[in-house]
Amino acid sequence: MTNSTKYQVVSALMPTVSLFASGSYIQTFLSESKISLSAISTFTSALSLVQIIVMIINIFAVDRIKNVLRFQKVLMIGCFIGCAALVPACLAHDINGKLFGYIVAVCLVVNAVMGLYNVLSFKMAYHVVNMDEYSAITNNISIVSGILAIIIGMIISQLAYVTDFSNVMIGGFVICMLFCLLSAFFTASMKPNTGYREEKNRGRFSFTLLKKREFTYFYIPNLIRGLSMSAVNVMPLIFVKSISSNSAAISMLVNIMSISTIAGCILYRLIVKKVKTVTVYFVSSVAIFLFMPALLLGYSIAVFYVFYFFLGLFYNINAVAAAVYPAEYVEYDHIGTYTSVRLIILTIGQAAGAYIIGIVINSIPSLAILLVCAILQLASGIAFWKYKNQPATDTEQA
Repeated sequence: MTNSTKYQVVSALMPTVSLFASGSYIQTFLSESKISLSAISTFTSALSLVQIIVMIINIFAVDRIKNVLRFQKVLMIGCFIGCAALVPACLAHDINGKLFGYIVAVCLVVNAVMGLYNVLSFKMAYHVVNMDEYSAITNNISIVSGILAIIIGMIISQLAYVTDFSNVMIGGFVICMLFCLLSAFFTASMKPNTGYREEKNRGRFSFTLLKKREFTYFYIPNLIRGLSMSAVNVMPLIFVKSISSNSAAISMLVNIMSISTIAGCILYRLIVKKVKTVTVYFVSSVAIFLFMPALLLGYSIAVFYVFYFFLGLFYNINAVAAAVYPAEYVEYDHIGTYTSVRLIILTIGQAAGAYIIGIVINSIPSLAILLVCAILQLASGIAFWKYKNQPATDTEQA
């Protein structure tokens, strides 16, 4: 098995950990355990806060890690331990305040480890694969990871009908543990490219970069995009409040989002060479603006599922366009710093949005929450669209 194959297998397996430790499944489990929606939303916000902290640390520390492959292996073992620590919590018949705090603490640690893993994963690629093929490799990973998520989601949806959801979570964490061990084994067996050498004269981070116009212009558009994305992150809670509290029905949201992710990858590949990136971002923002409030039309499970698919489709296209577009106006030497800052601002918006939604979810109609988030995404799309019309010389101002 080649390095490229091993890298793709590892990159496709590891996101499963996030599905169970910080995604819809853990939210469903906590909801089934009678934890309040506001507490779950606060937990989701805390996960985003941890990501912010990890990203800030990454700006200064990630390039100082010498043996990336060995460090990645350690992180995978760390995820294994974290998932193992969550299994006993799923065996409890009653989740009290202390046990909920334990679950939150372990999930936060696992989320922090995954945050560092995700950043180093890109750096690891330079050591083990041909970077000329990286675009195709990344697309393959997205599709395989999506298919895997669909298969797991289908199994969970069926099991949720016949057994307690805590048993489903135990099985899920056991799968995560196996994936972590398998990923660690493949990573340990990878052989670094003989022709790859670390950059020795890497430029240091400078706060003056943060004042450049191509940075400052997008601070607010990325922040409000994060606020809008928070609605998608807590969608299971909105579904529980307004549509159904059935665990099997909630679990289907993961399957639908996985299918829409694959569809989004395929659609983006078809249009990327024909349509400008900024146009893709703007059009997908308009689509999100339309589909997000449409989720609650008739307050029907079937209608929610249909529009959730289209929301997920354009949500993923929007995310890809938002990541690709900076490469068209930010210098290569600054793209690393810009990406880190962009993700920090985006995650701040997600954390703040999840926290606010948690406060108001029981007192404000879900439709109002979705409508506000939809308007924020539309505003972000308009801001991105307007930037392309700015004089080129403006973007060069310090």
